[in-house]
Amino acid sequence: METTIPQANDTAESSLRRLEQLQNAFATFQNELRAWAAAKPPFIECELHGTRRALNWTHTLRRSWTDHQFKLVYEPCPKCHAVQTHVVSTQRLRRQGVPENMLHCSLASFVCRTEAHQTALDHAWKLHKRKKGFLLLYGDRGTGKTHLAVGLLREFGEGLFITNDQLLNRLRSSYGQRHGEDIVGLCSETPFLVLDDVGVVAGATDEMLLRHSILTARYRAKLPTVLTSNLSGKALEETLGARIVDRLRECGDRVELRGQSERPRMRQSYLNG
Repeated sequence: METTIPQANDTAESSLRRLEQLQNAFATFQNELRAWAAAKPPFIECELHGTRRALNWTHTLRRSWTDHQFKLVYEPCPKCHAVQTHVVSTQRLRRQGVPENMLHCSLASFVCRTEAHQTALDHAWKLHKRKKGFLLLYGDRGTGKTHLAVGLLREFGEGLFITNDQLLNRLRSSYGQRHGEDIVGLCSETPFLVLDDVGVVAGATDEMLLRHSILTARYRAKLPTVLTSNLSGKALEETLGARIVDRLRECGDRVELRGQSERPRMRQSYLNG
């Protein structure tokens, strides 16, 4: 029995015919969908916020063609979308190490009560824009340093939040373990790092070496980093070390925040949240 082998021209012509048939079918479907949609409301209101949501023709066409059924797709409510985005980013912040009482923080919610606050916020946005370098926020307790740091992490997306004492505890818990956690590598390589409360515990040899190793690696890789500390002046420079202080002058910004603590003002929100 002989087998007929199709010629190349036959195959090409067949493919062109199928393509033409598909294009005609799609055009017919599109016209029928447009006629059906013309009788439907071009806008609907968000039941929660009352916001007008316009019909999205591109998504309506794609969804209807894919599902083989006419379906209307409207633009999302911007307020609902903002809430959902905030919820998702808050869940992510929790996984990244942000404490529960700071999960609400964002750059948008940061209140500038002083000129220094505005300067700090401006530097935070500048770091987010350039995507490299250091930002050191230091000064009095309760002046918004951690709020700004968490707000930046929310904007960056990927990253890690860790306090100075957590960093030391995780390092020391790995001593003597062959396959312990590589906290130095994790902090050195994360796309964005917040090292909170530098100097909150008494200095030790391993603390200085650990911090120097992480910050030097991030300096060389040009990875964005935020440090916060309640120390200032000579005490802060001694805690960070001369090399890190020198590198901060080269590739970072320093903002001192002074003033009355905001924590008494936040008491009601904390207890009722």
